[in-house]
Amino acid sequence: MDIWQMAAIARYLDLPFTNPEIKSKVATLLKDAALPNLDRDRQTPGRDTQFELFLASTWTMAGHPCHMMPPPGADFALQLGAYVFGMEAKRIKSLESLAKRSGKAAQQLRSFPAGGLIATDLTVPILGSRQFLTATSGTAAIRDLERRLCLLMRTSLGKVRAAAKGGAAFGWIGYCQSLYMIPGQALICAYQWKNFNLQSGEDPRWLQVVKAFDDLVLTPGRLA
Repeated sequence: MDIWQMAAIARYLDLPFTNPEIKSKVATLLKDAALPNLDRDRQTPGRDTQFELFLASTWTMAGHPCHMMPPPGADFALQLGAYVFGMEAKRIKSLESLAKRSGKAAQQLRSFPAGGLIATDLTVPILGSRQFLTATSGTAAIRDLERRLCLLMRTSLGKVRAAAKGGAAFGWIGYCQSLYMIPGQALICAYQWKNFNLQSGEDPRWLQVVKAFDDLVLTPGRLA
């Protein structure tokens, strides 16, 4: 899974890594534990940066410009035609920190007049201390991961919405990945994306973003 993410980052952002900012971030991401849940009790600048660059490469892969932004604002400026909005990436290591970090992300998005998206990697709270999950087939693995991600996000949506009030977030995107043990087969990698509108009603900004993401970003997948 890490190799796949690194390939996407290299291919769609800056393969020779001539951009000094990307080069610096790539140097940072080549750190931390081999599996995402092995370092949940400490700071993880490497995996945090990897998630940021993976999000940027995914948006670029969809054919839309993406620009890294300096702190203390949101991580990225994403462009959709003439429409520019922000995205703030957060890797969540415990559900107890989800509301607080979502609130901070919503405030960081205030640097964009059009607001933006909170993108959270929820792999660690979904996996807990497990190194892998089990399923009867690749299809079952994807469905199981979708169920786990949907359940976590639906049960946390109220807290995230409340925490984001007063900020500028109009949408929440969740991501997770896991190794799955399939009986009689090797381990496979599965990943899932899910999205929730943080505003009441059908926010037109959110509808445009979902349409742009749908075919690529929000499609579940399996890496053999």
